[in-house]
Amino acid sequence: MGAITVRLTDELQALVDGEVRDGAYPSAEAYIQSLLMEEQALRSKELRALLEEGLASGIVEGEGLEVFDDAVARAREKARSRAA
Repeated sequence: MGAITVRLTDELQALVDGEVRDGAYPSAEAYIQSLLMEEQALRSKELRALLEEGLASGIVEGEGLEVFDDAVARAREKARSRAA
């Protein structure tokens, strides 16, 4: 697993510290990882909406979203294997 260093403004550092202090997250790392996963999920949701719009246009071959779901699952598995 890779490591990065991020410099935060005092306000952002206080936000992170507050989340950890309040018990919402066990560590600053866990909080940042959670934010990144939420962003990734949001982007995936937006992509899914665009794909659904495209499928609804009536010009589609194959199983539509099932094909997308399979592709996403394969991409996630590939990402997991790289991280291991």
